[in-house]
Amino acid sequence: MNFFYELEKYSSNTAVITEQSKQVSYKDLLDAADNIGKHFHKRSLVFAVCKNCFESVAGYVGFMRAQAVLFLLNETLDNILLYIYLRLINLNIFIFQRKNPGHNSDMIAYLLTCMPW
Repeated sequence: MNFFYELEKYSSNTAVITEQSKQVSYKDLLDAADNIGKHFHKRSLVFAVCKNCFESVAGYVGFMRAQAVLFLLNETLDNILLYIYLRLINLNIFIFQRKNPGHNSDMIAYLLTCMPW
């Protein structure tokens, strides 16, 4: 059994505390994670450009629950170089963005996934 499928037993416990001190339960984390993960097939190749934010955690958990092959990339990675590299290895690129209202910087979490043509 995959560890990420055993998290439901902690549903009422706090999973994440955001920078705004909001407590997010495992139930809410798993709802967000499964909402992301449902778009990916087992063994999908996923490059996740991560920040220190709830969306990156939810993406990570969702990808692991979907049994995707996951590469975590730092947000400071040059996006143009990443794009060129991924195009050289002939992958199609999908980018999902979610803006977080209420954040001073209108932070964006990037989830970048690559699927073969």
